[in-house]
Amino acid sequence: MTSVFIGPFLLIFNSTVSEVIGYIFSLDFALFYPMAVLVGWVFSVPCFLFLWLCYALLLKTNQPIWFIKGVLISVSFLCCITVFIFMSLPDLRNFWSRGNIILISAYALPLIVGILCYKIKEIQGRKI
Repeated sequence: MTSVFIGPFLLIFNSTVSEVIGYIFSLDFALFYPMAVLVGWVFSVPCFLFLWLCYALLLKTNQPIWFIKGVLISVSFLCCITVFIFMSLPDLRNFWSRGNIILISAYALPLIVGILCYKIKEIQGRKI
């Protein structure tokens, strides 16, 4: 949910004020944004469950916290890219365009910051 709310605001920083205001009050936005949130949610739930599974499995290892966070960041970033690949299936030839990279970054950044900020359960004897 963090990405759903923060991602669009990060995209605003890449646009001019008139572009943002014009798009937010357009019919395209009213039709596209709710559909994008719904499709993103449908694809993100399996990614979230996979990330949670990775977290639970990594907690059972005796790896340091920085290693666990690094793996979780990698998994969440790959899941974010995967969601946007599924959403871009009709036009995969242009997937790595500047616009898509900015879009993916705007949604991946809150995930990465969240993983870095949230506390990982301490297990006695674990190396920090």
